[in-house]
Amino acid sequence: MHNSCIQVFHKSVVDYLIDPNRCDSKFEFFVDVAKSNLFIAIKCLECLNKELHFNICNLDHGILHKDNPDFEYQVSKIPNHLVYAAKFWISHALLCDLTILISIGEILNMFTATHLLHWVELLSICGSLSVIQVQLPQLIPRIPNQTVMPMLITEQKSIPKQIPIQIPKKQTLTPIQTAVPIETITPIQSTVPFQTATLLKDIKQLVGEFFKPISQSALHVYYSALVLCPEDTGLFKKYYPNFNSVKLSKVITGKDQDWSSCLVTFEGHTNTVNGVAWWSSTDGEISLIASVSNDNSVRLWDAFTGIEIHQFLGHTENVTSIAFSKDGTKLVSGSDDKSIKLWDMET
Repeated sequence: MHNSCIQVFHKSVVDYLIDPNRCDSKFEFFVDVAKSNLFIAIKCLECLNKELHFNICNLDHGILHKDNPDFEYQVSKIPNHLVYAAKFWISHALLCDLTILISIGEILNMFTATHLLHWVELLSICGSLSVIQVQLPQLIPRIPNQTVMPMLITEQKSIPKQIPIQIPKKQTLTPIQTAVPIETITPIQSTVPFQTATLLKDIKQLVGEFFKPISQSALHVYYSALVLCPEDTGLFKKYYPNFNSVKLSKVITGKDQDWSSCLVTFEGHTNTVNGVAWWSSTDGEISLIASVSNDNSVRLWDAFTGIEIHQFLGHTENVTSIAFSKDGTKLVSGSDDKSIKLWDMET
């Protein structure tokens, strides 16, 4: 116990509390993991809907994060609970054993209709923009294409004294595994806009196409990405008219009307690309692409974002072939310099 906050020091405590065979489900300290994650997902979205807003750190949109001497100080002013909610609401929603729509219903619709760009801004500031590329593809299929969908409300008839969750300021935030129990969850019917899934697909596409500028300066999600967003998309139609006070630019001609089929462009090689290889972890959380070129380099890329992770240099002539090891920890390349090189990606 520290500052009235309970902290778990050994995983066996968690294992006991979430196991109905060891900790009687009627016992007040038993934690139903699915219901607890549902509860946290709902509270995260409520937090985001209440506290997100344009330019949350009062940044100058003409300055990159790395060139702003006050950036770290400005970021430190963002409440930890808001950062946590932005990073992990999808993680908690995906851990529910109910469909995502039943889990968070109308509150998700409010979020997608009002705060998607604010969410992207905050994730960029926190250096966690890849959350959108990694987790949204798992979330979107759980949202059916219909206009009337069930959601849940919670009734807490007798919940023991709530336990505050302590997140130290300088500690890396990770998803909370358990929460206070929820006694009852009651399904109700709620009318939900058809565009929720469409807006989520659009924001994933937007971040994919403009990942680099948004990651370097959070406000470029408005001043660059939204301005260049195809006009026939639900995202542009919903959000662009709401930013009149920000004085966004307007593209008169030459802009695409809808999204391109190209998801990500990888740029960096200075000569012909001779081959590529793709590796993904079994849980889909990590996806890597390796490429080889006549610029004598082997390059490793994040498949979600198109960001170059590393260059492997050592070949003296054109590199012509590339392959991953089965566990994704090594690369093997072949070159016109008559050598084959095995690369350790963990060093």
